[in-house]
Amino acid sequence: MGLLLDELGSFMGQMAARMQEIQTYKSEYEGMSDYDLKREYNDLKGKRDSESQNRLKAVKMVLTDRGYFQNQN
Repeated sequence: MGLLLDELGSFMGQMAARMQEIQTYKSEYEGMSDYDLKREYNDLKGKRDSESQNRLKAVKMVLTDRGYFQNQN
């Protein structure tokens, strides 16, 4: 049981660190124009490394805040 809790704690810590990184990127992207954000989105969507994926999530968050991706599930 202790091992399971350790693994869960580690996972939660990693998720918190990821969300903090995404929030940092989101702050960077909030000052960009829609055009630049869409270009960044297209540049990032084919990349699979963790930084690119976190940046992509941040770009999606900003675009969603601006009304894009509203009809996607």
